Amino acid sequence: MKLLVTLFLSLFFYGLSTADDFPNTLTDADPKSFCLKEPDAFEIDQEHVMIIVDRTTNLAEEQIEWIGDNIFSSKFASNFPPFTKFSLIFADDKSVQLQELQYSKCRPKTGKKSKKFEGDLYGSDENELVVKSTYNRFLNGTDSITGFLNLKNEIGLSQKAENTFVLETFIRVLTDPSLDFSHEDYTKRTLIIASDLMQYSDNLNFYRECKKQKQDKVIRECSSFKRIMDGNKMVADYINNTKPKRNLNNLEIKLMYLNFDYETEREIDTSLLQLWADYFSHIGYQVPEDAQDWIERQLDF
Repeated sequence: MKLLVTLFLSLFFYGLSTADDFPNTLTDADPKSFCLKEPDAFEIDQEHVMIIVDRTTNLAEEQIEWIGDNIFSSKFASNFPPFTKFSLIFADDKSVQLQELQYSKCRPKTGKKSKKFEGDLYGSDENELVVKSTYNRFLNGTDSITGFLNLKNEIGLSQKAENTFVLETFIRVLTDPSLDFSHEDYTKRTLIIASDLMQYSDNLNFYRECKKQKQDKVIRECSSFKRIMDGNKMVADYINNTKPKRNLNNLEIKLMYLNFDYETEREIDTSLLQLWADYFSHIGYQVPEDAQDWIERQLDF
């Protein structure tokens, strides 16, 4: 009997200590960003989700809804552990070095018991209503704080752009310390790119590579990555010179491929996605064998 009581008390206090090992929503997190003031003070996984949205082409209402439903939703946020940082940056009419984070906040605890994340439940030193209210502020915002769900209303405000710096924005996110996406600071990083993926700059132009004129026939199919690298030394040097030198092991890349009328041909769809897959492989990222594991295709509309 004594052994059973001891075992029960051990499990009981272990449960309490496990719950209280997680940060306190009010005292340990910043009230505006919801991020931990001292993240290294806690033995929990630190994750960062970086979202790149291409705004160089005007997004249709259906596309905005698709991105909003898949990313800027409470369900999406709850797929990541408490205090995961979510950041948003646009590929738009600005030069790459002038692009700034449009949003960067961490998701607090939901305050509810979760089978997926033990730390979501409020701790013994926290007020249930306060924790749930804080999570609601993260989702819906206030007069001074942009809510995560409100970001859907900002992604479609495109401006005419002379270039589409998809690759350059991707590189900057991985290499610029000011964007706080270093592999050294996070257990796991998720990089989501929502774009038609038609890279367009002086150094690398996919409109040229994916639309060829052969006699009187227009061929809509992208060149292979190998052909681009072998056929143009300047492009090859550009790709190799901008190649990230940091560790990519804790990085997961997700593509949200936006369909536009001029890109609905199967050839350009397949070859364009393969072109990006080969580029990612070239820089050292292990691309999943099954495209469905890392590519979401917008349905035709």
